[in-house]
Amino acid sequence: MLMFNRFRVLSVVTLMSTTLILGVQSRAYALSVRLASGVQSFTCADGAGCDLDPTAGIVSAQTSLGGIVVSSLTTGTGAPAIGSLSDADLDLNIVTTFGANRTVHVFVSDTGYLGLGSQLFNFAFGGTNPRTGDSVTALAYIDATNSLFGTTTLVGQLGAFANNTNPSAPQGFSESQSFTATSSAEPHSLTIEAVIAHAAGGPNRATSFDAELTATTATPEPSSLLLLGSGLLGLGWLGRKRAS
Repeated sequence: MLMFNRFRVLSVVTLMSTTLILGVQSRAYALSVRLASGVQSFTCADGAGCDLDPTAGIVSAQTSLGGIVVSSLTTGTGAPAIGSLSDADLDLNIVTTFGANRTVHVFVSDTGYLGLGSQLFNFAFGGTNPRTGDSVTALAYIDATNSLFGTTTLVGQLGAFANNTNPSAPQGFSESQSFTATSSAEPHSLTIEAVIAHAAGGPNRATSFDAELTATTATPEPSSLLLLGSGLLGLGWLGRKRAS
């Protein structure tokens, strides 16, 4: 009987330990993407029902944003798929189509990043701008309150990039810069925001881009490097992501 009781206690402890480990491995990640225009907004978190990619650290979602957007596929990538919470790497990719005289804000954000004091980031942005007068801007933020989509401190801005040369065909753009930002607390959150502004007139048109914020100790995502080499690769990059 004593031996049986010891075996039973050991079995319970083993079961509890296994459950704890599996619980840690399957925890929901804070990584989220958001689209917003006026009063309409849509948010999807990694692992939620709206997430089309089951991989932890990748959230991919589609939305019409209350009829404002004709179509969109937004993908955010972060830890643990790329980088880590102590070696930040955050990526935002979108292909979206909507009409004239509209502005859409696209975000990716994650919490729990570590590191205090001055930090050096590389911020890269590339894609296609559809029509004369349309513009795209990318902004990166660090937030000491560790709030999802927190924008208390601007890390850096790329753009606005405007299509000033061709009234009907997409124009490619790309830029990469290094910025220094100070974190006054850990953990903290990081957020990328892209502002897509379509000018008045003309039909529905598609904008595609990739933006990546990388701590200088992290390795940029290979797909982002390829996209930044040529803004016109944006649609092809997304096609490969859909196929996978």
